[in-house]
Amino acid sequence: MIEERGYVTTILGNFPLNEKYKEIIRHDAFNRLRYISQTGLADRVFSGLTGNRYEHSIAACGIMEMYADVLFCKGCISEDEKEILPVAALLHDIGHAPFSHLSEELIRFYQSDFDHKKFGMEIINEYRDSNGKTIAEILERQGYCVKEIEKIILKNSSLSIILSHKPFGADKVAYTLHDSKRIGEPMLEYESFFQLIPSIYFKNNKFGVETHGEVEYFTSKIKKLCECYQTLYLRCYFSDEVRVIERMMQKVLEREIKNGNIEIQRLKLHNEFDTFHILHNSKDKGTKNLLRRIDTCKIGNKIFSLYCDDKRILEFYKNPRNLSQKEMEVAEILRTQPHNVVITQIREPKKTFPQDIYFFEGGNEISSFYKEHPEEKRYFENKAKEILSLEVYVDGDFHSFHSKIEEIVLSI
Repeated sequence: MIEERGYVTTILGNFPLNEKYKEIIRHDAFNRLRYISQTGLADRVFSGLTGNRYEHSIAACGIMEMYADVLFCKGCISEDEKEILPVAALLHDIGHAPFSHLSEELIRFYQSDFDHKKFGMEIINEYRDSNGKTIAEILERQGYCVKEIEKIILKNSSLSIILSHKPFGADKVAYTLHDSKRIGEPMLEYESFFQLIPSIYFKNNKFGVETHGEVEYFTSKIKKLCECYQTLYLRCYFSDEVRVIERMMQKVLEREIKNGNIEIQRLKLHNEFDTFHILHNSKDKGTKNLLRRIDTCKIGNKIFSLYCDDKRILEFYKNPRNLSQKEMEVAEILRTQPHNVVITQIREPKKTFPQDIYFFEGGNEISSFYKEHPEEKRYFENKAKEILSLEVYVDGDFHSFHSKIEEIVLSI
């Protein structure tokens, strides 16, 4: 049985997991993550990029166990913190809805305060499995403080950075290592990263490494990790093709919510199997057309593209409601159906920008990656801005309408 062998993840292989975690992993709410994709619909573009929140959460927990052991031995965290950090890593994604961030952005359109981390805490505290237990009850029985776990997950704790630091936190490392291999180019060798773990250090809310007098050695490894992290976002998660596919799925969900086939409250708790079952049984022609294009990765023709750093325009096109309105206006000019028009959602550059990693010597902060190499900070900042593009795709040849489309898109 799997409980006897341990748990298997792409980056950690077959590894033993704390017995306490197994009861949490068997809970219905956690098992739902088996059917929640880690990368939304990016696998439609990068066929090897398969993965789910279930495996990712277990991998993040495994990495956090290693982190916590090292940090406790160095006196950076207490024994209670050592015990609680891996549990927070295990549960940090339990509130994700189908297709991960793609649907979260849409749900927020209907419920402005929705956040998958806060919703995750609702699930932990309220969702009862087939045995009538909540995860919170399991945690409390095992001696964990649910409130402390909540603080780490919601980034209200100084310890949160050990989980969420970009790209050195256990969460970010777990998907960076996994996904870089899955797209066919392991930009960061596993062994290279794991060599860093014995040197990690945490003090005064700052996360980094003890350099032992070898700053340049650690600089080269950290630079590689940062490059890998940012490249995944630019080439994969936020690539033009993925943004079009994910906007198409948002349009599908919008249509089915409007048609009354999907309820927001239920969508939040659905897995992707449930959601696809509803969508593929839809009678809506627009939904069927979009699903067919998603499945075949037929994104249409790029009619308009604009590099845009105007904050007013960027803010406007973050909202799915505004995207839908402009897609309808473009469709009217082209005399085509709105489902044939896709305006890609602009992503935030800061999501791709690696945070600084601090250097320690003898328990004291001596410098940081960006202090030692300010040119690297400028490089990553400039690369992050590459995603500031606003694009319009249409199913059909409408290139002659470029100027009219530009006028519509920029009139906000």
